[in-house]
Amino acid sequence: MPPIFSFIIVNFKSADMLPLWFASLSNTQLLSNEYEVIIVNNDTAEKNTLDTLKQQYNFKLIHTESNIGFGSACNLGTKHALGEILGFINPDTQFLDGDLHTLQDQFHSDASIGVIGLKLLTKQGLVQEWSAGARVTLWDIIRNNLGFPKSKVLWGSQLPINVDWVSGASLFISQDLFRSINGFNEDFFLYFEDTDLCERVRLQGKSILYFPDISLMHISGASSSSSRKQKKHYYASQDLYFTKHSPKWEGWCIKTLRKLFLI
Repeated sequence: MPPIFSFIIVNFKSADMLPLWFASLSNTQLLSNEYEVIIVNNDTAEKNTLDTLKQQYNFKLIHTESNIGFGSACNLGTKHALGEILGFINPDTQFLDGDLHTLQDQFHSDASIGVIGLKLLTKQGLVQEWSAGARVTLWDIIRNNLGFPKSKVLWGSQLPINVDWVSGASLFISQDLFRSINGFNEDFFLYFEDTDLCERVRLQGKSILYFPDISLMHISGASSSSSRKQKKHYYASQDLYFTKHSPKWEGWCIKTLRKLFLI
């Protein structure tokens, strides 16, 4: 029988974190035949390290010839996936508690659910900001920069709650739905590909569920490159998101405000 879950991990400067992630699988209550792990390596410098890890752990390994971006690497990984449910997980995470069978139950019991995101915690045990949120709009970004984020009540919820998007650091979606919307938009190199995916899922009439009953520790930034490159990718993806999903005037305002106030 095929596995329930296909965990898809994109590696970039995070190979040393993977043993901790594999060890944390024991906290999911899954049997070894109920999941598979697919690692797409976007970091040629860590090829040998991952080849060595493959001798210790059971996973499918796909090497890219260069960093092709998060969404593209995720899509590549899904081409080798056999599971009913795709789980996109960052390599710098660790499952802390919760039975992952309950995710399968959620999808089966409510056909309107399109995507499920889990609770992400910092190393200090605090809920990670921006792990789930409301729809990204011009007004939303202004509120965020003024220190009044509308999304705080969502990522801070202690009960399952419908949201507009969840972080790609722990995003679960049925393989059938993922393929029906053609996966991640590969025009997003990094950032906003998860928000864009959730937006397209909602346009299909499906809901996005933030599910805090299962939690992971997320060592955010472990796989990041320079701050300058991060900002460049972030702003490029933000502009693309507004081009795809918002009126033209909102995109123009975002670019103008960015130049004036570096938002």
